[in-house]
Amino acid sequence: MGDASWQIEDTKLIWQAKHLSMDAFFMIDVQLLCGAGLEATQLYLLEIDDEDAVAELAYLEKCEAIGDFEAFSKEV
Repeated sequence: MGDASWQIEDTKLIWQAKHLSMDAFFMIDVQLLCGAGLEATQLYLLEIDDEDAVAELAYLEKCEAIGDFEAFSKEV
């Protein structure tokens, strides 16, 4: 995910895919939402004024608080 083909806007598409079904929600890892990095993704979502961005940001913050990003790196 750390290569040049990653676009930070992809996080919104992955978030939508994560919500297609209960199975998809649990099969798509939270880290996949942050291909541009956790901090960059959080900053991007803060700039967007829509419900999905607010919900995704809250989810990322919750996952960060429980340790889902402790060993996370955007580098492959």
